[in-house]
Amino acid sequence: MPIDSGFTHTSNNVKLYKHLDNLSLLQKGIVVPIMVHIIPTHRCQMNCVFCCFKNRKNRKRDLPLSKLISGITNFYNLGTRSVEFTGGGDPTLYPYINEALKWIHTRDMNVGFITNTVDSQLVKHWDYCNWVRVSLNTLDYHDDMNIGPIRDSGTYISACYIWNEKSTLEGFKKVVEFARKEKIICRVAPDCIKPSNEINESVEVLKEIFKEYKGDKYIFLSDFNITTGRPNLDCRIHMIKPCFYLDGYVYSCPSSELAYEHNHCVPTSIRVCRYDEIIDFYMGDEALKAIERKCSYCKYAKQQIVLDEILTETTFNEFA
Repeated sequence: MPIDSGFTHTSNNVKLYKHLDNLSLLQKGIVVPIMVHIIPTHRCQMNCVFCCFKNRKNRKRDLPLSKLISGITNFYNLGTRSVEFTGGGDPTLYPYINEALKWIHTRDMNVGFITNTVDSQLVKHWDYCNWVRVSLNTLDYHDDMNIGPIRDSGTYISACYIWNEKSTLEGFKKVVEFARKEKIICRVAPDCIKPSNEINESVEVLKEIFKEYKGDKYIFLSDFNITTGRPNLDCRIHMIKPCFYLDGYVYSCPSSELAYEHNHCVPTSIRVCRYDEIIDFYMGDEALKAIERKCSYCKYAKQQIVLDEILTETTFNEFA
């Protein structure tokens, strides 16, 4: 059972430091992504007002299973051992989700899964997942959550909630009550697809709301993981957690759609290679280079600093 801390339920430096072996390999010029995000489908049952993919094209598009298997095989051969299914759409609607989960399970890879739970009964083996994160924003549109099939599997469940233009204090109480009733840890964050000053304003609003829930066991504000400033435009996130998108390409970042100038979709400009070029890219010199990205908001700003620092050349390294 995971430790129920805020750092457990977010992407952050604390978790990155658990992978010192990967960071050590980077210093030796070897890039082995810790994990890969998979966006296998554009299909979704909902139309959330804040959706970071709401302007995606072709809402019935899927990643062919053969390309998924080929791409993940290539990452596996590099040494990557964890995958996270996310949206895009809702991964439960991916027509080959059960075949994909079974294939990955036979490779003994770690699996994370993000879903709105509307059609959670479509997944036959939630127990193939190490954890499942459910979006409590579903409660903005539905009276309840279909977490039964996930709960019955015994896999670990956590939750997230994005404070957005549809959110109300009354609705938020419903979110808190659900988390408490189901004993699910829920992280709360603002809608970050905004200019930096508006993100900061939203965080301050949430801080006021959270005064009522100070010390609550099942809900926490993820403000410690939101950074609106960047020291430079260098992006190295492809070195640790790239995104394998349904068009068959690997993208340098799994959260580029959070920059408001990208118009709520994944920009093709951040592609780094095709699914069948993964080995060549990551074993070549290009993977070790920082890529200039002018994203107005970087979800991984703090991790970028760590990567920047460990790859900075120094001498007299016998002395700390």
